[in-house]
Amino acid sequence: MEMASKFNLTLCKHPCTYAKGGGDDATVKLLESSLGSYGIWNPEDLHGNGRWIVGPGSEWRILNVVKALWRYSGFGDYSHVQKRTKTAVDEFLQSYKAFNDNTTIYSTWEEYLSDKPLLQSSLYYSAYEYYLSANEGVRRRFLEEVVSLATRVNYMQDIDKVNTLGAHISMAAGSDVAYSIAGGNYQIFKHMLASSESHLHLNTSITKIRRKNTGKYTVLTQSNGEHDDFDLVIIAAPLSLANISISDTKYRDHTEYMHMYKTHEAIINVVMDQC
Repeated sequence: MEMASKFNLTLCKHPCTYAKGGGDDATVKLLESSLGSYGIWNPEDLHGNGRWIVGPGSEWRILNVVKALWRYSGFGDYSHVQKRTKTAVDEFLQSYKAFNDNTTIYSTWEEYLSDKPLLQSSLYYSAYEYYLSANEGVRRRFLEEVVSLATRVNYMQDIDKVNTLGAHISMAAGSDVAYSIAGGNYQIFKHMLASSESHLHLNTSITKIRRKNTGKYTVLTQSNGEHDDFDLVIIAAPLSLANISISDTKYRDHTEYMHMYKTHEAIINVVMDQC
């Protein structure tokens, strides 16, 4: 929100459908989304025709509350998951101070999370296992119908296939503090780059990164063999796929792959003219 205000961009609550950019003033505008028609649909009811478990639209609001209270035995499960998600988000935001120290280097997630107990434990348990534990006690129905829906959208995997950190990330995107930038989130980074007065090198391949005795990093490019020194280098790609030579063996990366199949379903309504 701070960056949106600084660059005079328009915020809207997730999901954002307002496509116009910021106005003349620097006040952050919070726009309600016009996509309010969400619901839970059961395609396999007793009659085989499908039915709304929780219906879409404002006209369903009172009935939805009653149905949700009955189906999920109150809002306790939702409140509990949201509380855990907020705690994880707060812990993550507090960790940003570590990035201000350019001498701190993390080669693994475990190193980065070593002083963050909640986030660290989130890596070692599946979300399903964690929330079904005696300490958490969240009901299966809520996990399978609500939390699993969020993990499928984010990672195309069910809740028992992602760790708890993945569930936190998925649920945070649907919270009441999630916003997006009207016209595209890329505008934040575009303005940040422009305000930093940095030099952007497009279509430039990095071939080698070498750390100097001074603590800086020398980066060599492929096109003309030029090199520059930097205080900090961030590689936004798996090292095993980046084809970059790094002099320090500490930063060797190992990537495990999995085969993933995603099925897209559609219903096609065909009307044939009679001859």
